[in-house]
Amino acid sequence: MEELFEPIILDTGSHTTVVGASDENTDKKEFPTIVGRPRGMGVMVGMGQKDCYVGTETQSKRYPLTMRQPYYNGKVQNWDDIEKVWHHAFYNELRRAPEEHPLALTEKTFTPKEDREKTTQIMFETFSVPYLYIGNSAAMSLYDTDQRTTGLVLEMGEDLNYVVPIYQMSCMQDYAKISGVGGSFLNAHLIQILSGLGYDFRTNAEKDIVRELKEKFGIVFPLVNNSTNIELNESDLYFQSTSGNEETKNNNKDQNLPNTNYENKRIIIHELYDGKILKLNDKVFFLTNPLFDPKLVEVNKDFIQLRTIRILCSARVGIQYMDKSYYEKGIQEHVFETIQSLPEELQQIMYQNIVLAGGNSMFNGLKQRLINELYLFFAENHPKFNVIAPKSRKYSSFNGCKKVTKLDNFLDYCINFNEYEEFGPNLAIRKFW
Repeated sequence: MEELFEPIILDTGSHTTVVGASDENTDKKEFPTIVGRPRGMGVMVGMGQKDCYVGTETQSKRYPLTMRQPYYNGKVQNWDDIEKVWHHAFYNELRRAPEEHPLALTEKTFTPKEDREKTTQIMFETFSVPYLYIGNSAAMSLYDTDQRTTGLVLEMGEDLNYVVPIYQMSCMQDYAKISGVGGSFLNAHLIQILSGLGYDFRTNAEKDIVRELKEKFGIVFPLVNNSTNIELNESDLYFQSTSGNEETKNNNKDQNLPNTNYENKRIIIHELYDGKILKLNDKVFFLTNPLFDPKLVEVNKDFIQLRTIRILCSARVGIQYMDKSYYEKGIQEHVFETIQSLPEELQQIMYQNIVLAGGNSMFNGLKQRLINELYLFFAENHPKFNVIAPKSRKYSSFNGCKKVTKLDNFLDYCINFNEYEEFGPNLAIRKFW
């Protein structure tokens, strides 16, 4: 590649940043997208104090630091901080000089054009990258699934969910939808559940515990069937049908949802890293229900402010603050309405190529529940549904972008330094999707 080293891939998310190289011998690195600054000089006496800390190093020094999240809701909130995150990714995590590598970035649907221009400027002028490629994260996630180029991607992230139709690797942004029912919404819902059990989680460190509980106990149940009983276990769930037929039992194990009005019979014991014991009940297993029915959670002004939802998606969306309307519909409604709004000749293709992506899509049972919910929109003559849930879907956008960098003509899709000098950062608006 013109005496350059292999491309670098950088995927910046609200909760986690992933960086790696396109060669197979280099493991990807991931770290929290967090910047911490000392609350006052001399706080850490006798230690070499830096002006800021990034990623994992903020966790061990959490309490003397003021923590900031430079990127959330698909938008950069602080450019100085996000630049430090990128510097940390290149030099501390990957240990590569960006001026020696082509760079491939991912970008969320509805990212403002001025953000793309600013990102382009920083990468060429601050990090001196020789080539730059910016790919839509949904399109990259789709491409990761057997190099598909047309389909519907349900991106489920920390702050937002995106439903994005992709046609021949182009984002059909006019049909895409956005929802506030992301991972942090479920975290807030779980905090409410835990509060009802007598536990109060308020600090950032305690919210990390909530996220850990969500990832350990969260599971998505299929549709309600009142003839099914449930047994809950600390490590797994076992379904038992009232039918005596063994084949029916095995089918129900995967197909049925227990009645959510049952009386709690089990106590789940969870030990924290500091030895503290939490006594939980079966309600924690139902923390994912708001994905399909957000109205289970009371969303008021205080709740929205608690989640610090502040977003400027694009001129087309034209919003500065998310209101209750962003919490009214489940993911199945967004998927259905998006596909139905497309030209008729594309609808069947999209129903057969629904791709799950993002860390918040990792719950067991999500794929089957989404299929079951989509069936309910059709009284008869329903289309054929195919939901793809790759095992590595947490990293789908990174992996898809990595595959793009391996194309023989990858550099043809990039902006090079000479083009940037001639046309400026605005070229990124015309060049990329």
